[in-house]
Amino acid sequence: MSKKDVTQRWRDQPGLAAAAARWLSDTAAPLPEGIGTFDGRVDLRGLPTFPAGDVRELRGVRWSGIDLTYADLSGLWFFDVVIEDCILDQASLKNSRLLGVEGSRTSLVGADLQQATVGGATADSWPTWIDVDFSKAKLGRRMWSGVTITRCTFTDTKMKGTEFYRCSISDTMFATDLSEVIFDGKRSGLARDLPFPEQESVVMRRVDLSRSKLMFTGFRTCTMEGVSWPEDPKVRVILEPADVVEKAAGWLEAQDGRGNSGAAKGLRRLLDEVNVLLPDGTPFVVVNLAEWEQPAYAVDMEAALFGEGQRDH
Repeated sequence: MSKKDVTQRWRDQPGLAAAAARWLSDTAAPLPEGIGTFDGRVDLRGLPTFPAGDVRELRGVRWSGIDLTYADLSGLWFFDVVIEDCILDQASLKNSRLLGVEGSRTSLVGADLQQATVGGATADSWPTWIDVDFSKAKLGRRMWSGVTITRCTFTDTKMKGTEFYRCSISDTMFATDLSEVIFDGKRSGLARDLPFPEQESVVMRRVDLSRSKLMFTGFRTCTMEGVSWPEDPKVRVILEPADVVEKAAGWLEAQDGRGNSGAAKGLRRLLDEVNVLLPDGTPFVVVNLAEWEQPAYAVDMEAALFGEGQRDH
């Protein structure tokens, strides 16, 4: 059914959208007259933008078994909301704040989360997203902070520039372009002052990246276990990288070429910024050789890291 088909009833029944919005802020109340079900879920498909002056934030409410396909929830603030067994396919959550939200068994296929902030960790708990499908959703350049992501799917998700700070991710698949995406376990940037629960390390466990594109993708300050890397000959994992990187940087500096000095600095900076470990404490870095072939550097990083640069001269 098209978006036009499911939005018509809101135009035909004045006041129904406002009643639905009020019910979403108190789902323990009876359903407003005129709202039924579709495939076993409360049918709020195509709900238009909440009327001006009506509900703009939701606190402590539980959404369970609701179909909000094509709904316009843009600009809403969610505080400590539970979303379970819901459908928000093609819904707009642009400019929303999802703080302390617990999401489970929910579909956000094709949803628009551009400029939406996801987080809300406290000193005692982390919001959890589990069994959520973000396929074909739009995340955009925004920060997710202090969230546990489990058994979620990011297939063909638009997420260039998305930043995951202090997020633990497990049993999750990313099959998409991860260009300029950052996975950082530190209290970095805007996340550094947030009250995260104390734990030894942020973990990426059994995360499938085998069908993702990594280009200027950052992995910092976390422990990785059972991560599947892209089947791309340009993407290399270097264990115990300190000596390898230092040799490569020195070799680059000794070569003639416009980008060599900058590439050497970039390599050393990589070691300074990255603290990624295997469960046994072995440090490693992930290097995409294609990044160093860009015009800014245009250097033979493969020779530096795995060939000439590693030989004793």
